[in-house]
Amino acid sequence: MAKNVATKQEIVATERFNLISTFIDENLTKKERLSLIKEKSLNGGPSVRTLKRYLESYQEGGFTALMPKNKGKSIGKVVEQEILDLAITARRENPQRSIKDIIYILEVRGDVEKGSLKRSTLQRYFQKAGFSKKQMNNYVKSTGVATRRYRKSHRMEQLQSDFKYGPYLPIGKNNKMIQTYFIGWIDNSSRMMLDGKFYSRQTFYEVEDSLRRVIMKYGAPSTILLDNGKPYISKKLETVCAKCSIQKIHAKPFSPQTKGLIEVFNAFLNKFISEAALEKYNTLEEMNSNYDAWVEQYYNKTLHSGLKEGTPRSAFAKDNKPLRFISDELLVNAFSTRVTRKVNNDCTISIDGTNYDIQNPNLIGFEVEVIYDPQDKEKVFVRKVGFEDIIANPLVISSFVKKEAKREATGKSLLPAFKSDLLEGVRKAQAKDDFNFDLDLASKAVKRNEEEQLKLSSTEYAYKLSTIKEDEKYDRY
Repeated sequence: MAKNVATKQEIVATERFNLISTFIDENLTKKERLSLIKEKSLNGGPSVRTLKRYLESYQEGGFTALMPKNKGKSIGKVVEQEILDLAITARRENPQRSIKDIIYILEVRGDVEKGSLKRSTLQRYFQKAGFSKKQMNNYVKSTGVATRRYRKSHRMEQLQSDFKYGPYLPIGKNNKMIQTYFIGWIDNSSRMMLDGKFYSRQTFYEVEDSLRRVIMKYGAPSTILLDNGKPYISKKLETVCAKCSIQKIHAKPFSPQTKGLIEVFNAFLNKFISEAALEKYNTLEEMNSNYDAWVEQYYNKTLHSGLKEGTPRSAFAKDNKPLRFISDELLVNAFSTRVTRKVNNDCTISIDGTNYDIQNPNLIGFEVEVIYDPQDKEKVFVRKVGFEDIIANPLVISSFVKKEAKREATGKSLLPAFKSDLLEGVRKAQAKDDFNFDLDLASKAVKRNEEEQLKLSSTEYAYKLSTIKEDEKYDRY
């Protein structure tokens, strides 16, 4: 499965958006907004000045304006407030993180340079701001609370979503029975079920698909309330919400009553599942088609005891608050998936089992960034530093062998060679060694001959001397 890759700038911008998401409501007065900012700051958030700066940047330039302009920040003797705010956010996300863990997170994200933030400095600041580990343990102790019913004033102010186990269908290999999963989105104000669908998996990609359909049909909500399941806590979903100006809120763990609307609907959905068992569906498409008819006629257009307006459909239609639709360009940008792939020897890459033709042999063997829309995989965008961007289409295998284009003669390509310089060098070195060896043998032979001649001369001299002495001896007698 493709793993999405978010940029460091987007991660920081998402964190900043989460800090100001409660202040961007158009219905807030200036006084109410300032009060919320001060309350956020007093409860351990960034300073009022920092929050105002984030808010002003977002109002002027949207999500992009919240991205940091520099890749990293250096810290001198005085720690920048912005860095300390990010450190507090990291501590509040997980109170069990140590000072060492938080510094490591800031360094790998590029917020600070490695070794520039000292543990003692951050510990002192946490103690002063009320976010030491001991203080945080007091905050997170559960005392138990009661949850009351509530209803938002207008449609699309809050949506609730959750997964539910569905029936088994023969949609696996060789008609194997596979578990299905339902995901739905319900409007808090009108109680209308905006979207629901059965899937064969329960991952972020199903959450992304369903949320995108909601936005396309009814516009972007102000807030979404989710549980803490793995599909809902992905960084990609945070980025999607930030780009679409949606505040994402998670219910307290083991507190399903917090998102009671979707929990009640999921219980109501059991009626459809029991009826669907009689139909014995063979495909997801067939079951989803029948669900669409059931939810519209049996729920959205049926009187609701909690609504004065009658039915959820009529309550949604009577609300005069304008729906907030976003442009197609922003929608595609928000939901685009970024992955890295290595270009194969046949100049292709693979995305979810589909091969795409890169058409640039110079990229073979390189890792490239691939950007694509999960709902439109007819083309993907391929990027690599130093090369032009490429729009790749699915590979079409023809019935004959096609001669591939040759690589361009660049400084990184192969050069023609008519002989091996390595073997030429080896041959010269060997010839030199052979010559020196022969010369050495000849020199040793000459020296050996000289020594033998010298030795022979000495022997002959000694023999002649002994002969003379013998002759002298006989002459005496």
